[in-house]
Amino acid sequence: MNKTKQKDVKEIGILLGILVLLNCIAVLYYYRLDLTEDKRFSLSEPTKKLLSSLNKDLEVEVYLKGDFPARFEKIEKAVEDKLKEMRRSAKGKLRFRFIDPMAIENDSIKKYTLQRLTQMGIEPMLITEAGDGAQTENYIFPGAVITYGGKQFPVNLVKGNANLDLNDDLRISQSISLLEYELANGIKILANGRRKRIAFIRGHGESTGKQLLDAGREFTKFSDVSFLELNGVRSIDSMLLYDLIIVVKPVKAYTEEDKYKLDQFVMHGGNLSFFLDMIDLRPDSSNMTKIIGVPRELELTDLLFTYGARVNQTIIQDMQGSEIPIEVSKGNYQRSINDFSPIITTYSKHPSVKYGKPVLFQDCSTVDTIRAEGIKKTPLMYTSQYTKVNGGQIYFPIKDFMQQHNRNYYPEINLPVTYLLEGNFTSNFNFKPVPKGFDRTKKLKKGIKPAKIIVCSDGDFISNGVNPTNGNPMPLGINQFNKSQQFANLEVVTALVDYQLGDADINSLRIKDIQKRPLDKIKINEEKVFWQVLNLGLPIILILIIGGLVFFVRRYKYTRF
Repeated sequence: MNKTKQKDVKEIGILLGILVLLNCIAVLYYYRLDLTEDKRFSLSEPTKKLLSSLNKDLEVEVYLKGDFPARFEKIEKAVEDKLKEMRRSAKGKLRFRFIDPMAIENDSIKKYTLQRLTQMGIEPMLITEAGDGAQTENYIFPGAVITYGGKQFPVNLVKGNANLDLNDDLRISQSISLLEYELANGIKILANGRRKRIAFIRGHGESTGKQLLDAGREFTKFSDVSFLELNGVRSIDSMLLYDLIIVVKPVKAYTEEDKYKLDQFVMHGGNLSFFLDMIDLRPDSSNMTKIIGVPRELELTDLLFTYGARVNQTIIQDMQGSEIPIEVSKGNYQRSINDFSPIITTYSKHPSVKYGKPVLFQDCSTVDTIRAEGIKKTPLMYTSQYTKVNGGQIYFPIKDFMQQHNRNYYPEINLPVTYLLEGNFTSNFNFKPVPKGFDRTKKLKKGIKPAKIIVCSDGDFISNGVNPTNGNPMPLGINQFNKSQQFANLEVVTALVDYQLGDADINSLRIKDIQKRPLDKIKINEEKVFWQVLNLGLPIILILIIGGLVFFVRRYKYTRF
């Protein structure tokens, strides 16, 4: 072998050795480069901060393992990658392993494991596969159990409601986008000490029971949830046990005593959330040819006015909405409209809603802000750019919805429907007498601690719909007449609550997703012909131009000789 060949062999050997060494290093030290614009494959700073603060060992048992379709292997791989990233930030305090519960050989251990997972809330999922003329069925347990400090927390890794018509690809995409939140939230719950306390007000016709099923179940994961009747409160001190009080869709007026209790709760730094329907929109029972809006007198206007906001007795029409049927004649639903069920896709850049997905509103009103000294007012959610506001005597002839409206019918753009108020609030009873039964000497005229108040102009935003056929609650964010899509109401309202409770960092990950930009229906109708001609005609014109240029170039080239 001559020297040149020896040199080539030596160089190839060195190159192979370097590649083997790099491969070994890559196996021992996990690392990957995220080049996406929104860093969707990287851990967020709140997650890194949470993991670096752990003072005990953390163990994660992942049960998403076994013989299942390739599309579910995408989640398994995504979970493994996410846990490797988290292990780096945990500085050796995180260990994880994948377990196939269906492959456990000992029958008694297998039975115990499956029962334990089910009791913890990790339900088995039936996977049906067709192939080779036969259909096979397998069960998988798409979850994980996090153990920290002797406590355990279950995490469901595959999202989606079994009652919805969601295909597997959509469910898997949603699941992968929420992996960091699900894992980090479980760790946060185990690492935190005191659980926060949330109360839903009742006694004024507010949404309760089945209507708050999803919200209550979700809030219970990180807080203690209960109901509170203001009529039974004898001391403001008893209300101070709660971190957040929520008012959802009342239909009866609040008394001065009720408002005083809420007011002094805020003065002590308590947080409030109002989800109000100021208009009852319904078909006119005496005339089935129109829809009427009946104002609700809740007597909360002065309270909110003092704090810096006002929910108006108006109804918003929004072209970007979810369709609902209307009764054209008695018992006969023949027309669908979307004006009164806006799909909200426009958010502010506030941390609580920065990555908000589309949510569903119903019969919402406009929200204005009023001057309130020292209060920061932040609009959170807006209507679309095609909006109309109706006030005063509200009625809509059904015949108006028999034709398609143009741009001029919706003159308003991006109206705020939810506000966040923050600061040391001034009391609504600053210049009003204290109601009977309360110690006047303890009245606070100015907040001694900062508080956060959410004002939303839709009581249905946080309420479960009801199935009209059987009366059972439907998943939050579902149009009860059009069940093809579930909106992110639960995710967004949970993020708002988390912000009020001071836990917004991790929970903001829940609504982080690739932003969806719906098509502009007005522009589609107005510019449809132009784009059709452009898409069909431009390629033909370009081909003719290029062909003509080639022809004349060749003709010029060869006719010279």
